Amino acid sequence: MVNKFITDSGFDDHYQLVLDDYAITNKHYLDHGWSYDGYENQIDNYIPFAYQFFTLLTVGLTDWQDDQAKLLKERAQAFVPSYANWFAADGAALPYGRSLDYRFAQAAFWAVAAYAHIELPSGYELGDVKHLLLNNLRWWFRQNIFTTDGLIPIGYAYPNMNFAEGYNGPASAYWALKTFIFLCATR
Repeated sequence: MVNKFITDSGFDDHYQLVLDDYAITNKHYLDHGWSYDGYENQIDNYIPFAYQFFTLLTVGLTDWQDDQAKLLKERAQAFVPSYANWFAADGAALPYGRSLDYRFAQAAFWAVAAYAHIELPSGYELGDVKHLLLNNLRWWFRQNIFTTDGLIPIGYAYPNMNFAEGYNGPASAYWALKTFIFLCATR
């Protein structure tokens, strides 16, 4: 994403680095919009709020129209029906994987899909995306995710330091705020 913005700004031509990076992540692609990060065939919520999120954010913030951008949009479109199944009628999302500390980042894919204006697959409309996003946020705000001073500590549906790992810290839970990308003005 950074190399794409550097190239687009005219500061330096990093386009080959962009292609090289996607050559690596394209090897991680499984199917139905899913990729793996780390161990082949191991998926979790990190894919929607990292892989899918940052690629769609790049597409949404730029006028990127080449084959790679088209491929990213197609993968996001294919991801919609599969990932929708990870959300229950009450708004809860499947609590699966090592990235549970990021809480409502689970819904960040829905927010960035709307932001980037991806074409939705047959049977899905923008209202469905909005429902999945807002229903998940409503569920989260019924949970005990804040400390008495209003901070978001490590944990899942309540503060729990057992979720602390070597790669996260006190601010890790704030990745959930990526979900609010839908508040940004779009083209």
